[in-house]
Amino acid sequence: MTTISTVISQTLKDEPDLTKVDNILTKLFLIFPHYCFGRGLFDLSTTYQTNIISLRYIPGYVPKSPLQFDIVGRNIMCLSIEGFVFFIFAICVQYRVFISDRICVRTSKNLISSNEDENVAAERQRIYADHNNINGDVLRIIDLLKLLKKICIGVKQGECFGLLGINGSGKSTTFKMLTGEISMTNGNAFVNNYSVIKQLDDVHQNLGYCPQFDALDSLLTAREHLYFYARLHGIKRKNISSEPTTGMDARAKRFLWNCILTLTRKDHKSIVITSHSMEECETLCNRLVIMVTGEFKCLGSVQHLKAKFGHGYSIIVRSDINCDTKNIINYIKERIVEVNVKEEHTKMIHFRVSINVPLYELFSVLEKAQEELRNIIEDYTVTQVTRDDVFVNFAKIQEDNQSSKNINTRQK
Repeated sequence: MTTISTVISQTLKDEPDLTKVDNILTKLFLIFPHYCFGRGLFDLSTTYQTNIISLRYIPGYVPKSPLQFDIVGRNIMCLSIEGFVFFIFAICVQYRVFISDRICVRTSKNLISSNEDENVAAERQRIYADHNNINGDVLRIIDLLKLLKKICIGVKQGECFGLLGINGSGKSTTFKMLTGEISMTNGNAFVNNYSVIKQLDDVHQNLGYCPQFDALDSLLTAREHLYFYARLHGIKRKNISSEPTTGMDARAKRFLWNCILTLTRKDHKSIVITSHSMEECETLCNRLVIMVTGEFKCLGSVQHLKAKFGHGYSIIVRSDINCDTKNIINYIKERIVEVNVKEEHTKMIHFRVSINVPLYELFSVLEKAQEELRNIIEDYTVTQVTRDDVFVNFAKIQEDNQSSKNINTRQK
């Protein structure tokens, strides 16, 4: 459009007003590379045809050089300047020269939950206080924000750290920001003291990434994949794995677990993995967090989380298929104060009992129930709350929050 508009204005420049417009547009449009190129080709063709016709019909005509400044020369000069400027600009964008260490400061502190877990809060304060990374964390995440709620974490050398959460909790988003695939709204992350925002190339030299999907090229063999990625990335001090055991059978999963354990224990590599499995995290991770809607709900070892959040007992009562389960529920609730029904099916009732209730009282009530409610209770089991129950409880929080949002959206 820029070239066509100047050609039209030049054709009609017998009009005094259009002459001024043509002079302004011809100079103004030089800042656009596509105009310099298009108009340069047009002027080059016009000058060539003019020289051919003039040499044929005008004796003594001296051909004009198309490289003269007022023909194509100024276009070439402007293209050269613009090419240099845009090249420098592209380099600055690539190396994030214009992005500060703190991308956005408009976020408020109320994004941090007032009832934040004490271990999560302690880790946040540790990261805040360690400006110079005296603790030697290989990976530091500081107030990361983008669908996340200003998460903070530090991973030490030789540590395997787990991100546990259901789909939509923010695990993949965290990894995409750590690898530079998407930008951060706020905060920063450091890999071996290299900023993900301003030193991404150095970060890539110290970081490996195993995505959950689309990690393999169908045209390469297994050996070629290993060779390619080893040459591309080199030996890493820091590795990130997004649900690396997805789709594996038990034997392959165990083999990968052994490889990860070798990397952390013998080679002292730091690894961050995401998972849906508490069993996997218990096997591999020194510490883990459970993420719910972009927020760290708890932090610590699996045993610590189980002791802190998994207190209590689980009772599963199997009943006759023809009986009314309400009779069993009412009987147990009348005799055990701190008890809740977690699940109820045709033949199975799942109760959760507080840790304050003595075990002997549980067995006493259940034995009497079997005697008094004859032909109703077939059998029962009493167990401690499992590690998976801890994860399920936090997962239900996210599901409940999502359900509430959907209901509010429908009402609007």
